[in-house]
Amino acid sequence: MRATFDVASRSFSIDTGEPQLFGDVLVAAIDRHGNVVPLRGVSFGFSLTVNGNVASEKAWPPEGVRYSKTDQDTLASYRLQWQPDDEVQVDCWLVDAAGERHTATVSFTAPPLPPLDDEPPQP
Repeated sequence: MRATFDVASRSFSIDTGEPQLFGDVLVAAIDRHGNVVPLRGVSFGFSLTVNGNVASEKAWPPEGVRYSKTDQDTLASYRLQWQPDDEVQVDCWLVDAAGERHTATVSFTAPPLPPLDDEPPQP
């Protein structure tokens, strides 16, 4: 799962890919179009809600850290956890260098466990 802020269009989106059974890794990224981009004042984070309950929240930068600039696309990653058939919502936010807040949300139902075969494997 990838949450991406595009610096050219100033748009923020989340690509879930194929929802996974037991969670996924959320990658916070910037589409910087190959440029070094200033990050002074930038902060970002997420909230994971599973079956209507907040399961985890995280924000960056960590306490006492200030970003300056980056030539990297990935800013952070975090492991999200849920179970098969859970109702999942991921809310992401980013405050850009100009102080404008951008948000993106995705909701989905985690896939069910695949059915077990009725017959044991034959020798």
